[in-house]
Amino acid sequence: MRRGTLAGAAVVSAAMAAILLAGAARAEEPAANQDKKAQARVKLVEGDRLLKLGEFQQALSAFRDAYDLYPSPKIRYNFGLAYEGMGRNADALDAFDAFLVQATDASPETRDRAVAARNTLLGRVGTLRVVADVEGAAIIVDGRDMGKTAPARELRLDPGPHLLLVDRGGGTAPFTQRLDVAAGAAVTVVVRLAAPAPTADAATATAPPAPPVIAHQAALAVEGASPERGRAWRTAGIATAAAGAGFLGGGLLFGLSARSASADVSHQYDASQDSAGRRDETLQWIGYGVGAAAVATGAWLFFHGKALDSSEAPALQAGVLPGRLFIEGRF
Repeated sequence: MRRGTLAGAAVVSAAMAAILLAGAARAEEPAANQDKKAQARVKLVEGDRLLKLGEFQQALSAFRDAYDLYPSPKIRYNFGLAYEGMGRNADALDAFDAFLVQATDASPETRDRAVAARNTLLGRVGTLRVVADVEGAAIIVDGRDMGKTAPARELRLDPGPHLLLVDRGGGTAPFTQRLDVAAGAAVTVVVRLAAPAPTADAATATAPPAPPVIAHQAALAVEGASPERGRAWRTAGIATAAAGAGFLGGGLLFGLSARSASADVSHQYDASQDSAGRRDETLQWIGYGVGAAAVATGAWLFFHGKALDSSEAPALQAGVLPGRLFIEGRF
């Protein structure tokens, strides 16, 4: 609001205050109350003079002194003018709102001025909507007490950063949040202060014991070997026996070579012939030993493979009984 507009509003406020206090003085009231009204009138006149000079802070102090002496809701209009001049638009809007709600007997001209000022201020301030899960907790913004929580409270704030604190007391931790409010915008903050509902103690809520796992006999996959497995054993047996036969044949050949060398040495001694004969004799017995072992192993593998295909095949079984594990086999 420009300086000229504020000056005009100050004249209206001064006239309104004079009429208000003059009319009150004519009423039959105690002398002490009459004296307070007279003092309040002086303060209002002083505040209007300071308002015209642009001394808005001093004017606000004078209006507050007048309100303390005579708390008329009509003086809230003067508060609004001083706050607006100071740039405290949110406080000015609250003051004009309080004036319009409480000062129902104010003059129509003054109420119209208050409505016009309010509409202008609405675009200069932001709105903080506090939605709390408890009622009666203190709402504090930037260190100022802004009232108590309700299911939903709307507060007017000047644009810029703010610190919100909501405290329900009783030793509980307060809710705090930093926020930024823009002119003409609304910010909603949800506040959770109620204690969470009690939950069952996981440590004491034990689950019922699981029933014991009982299995009289659990056959593993190795029981009842398939014919394919027996065939593999038989094939391995045949291959091993064949290799053993080869070693036996080799031993036989080395034996013949050793006899030939011995016959030659008996007719005419030759050291190299004698050494070759001894070597062939040694290889003969190695061939006989390895060949015999391989043939025996091959025979066992072959007949074991046949046994796997019969009803007497080896089997492994296992079971779980309460408190113990058993394993038994047939080989």
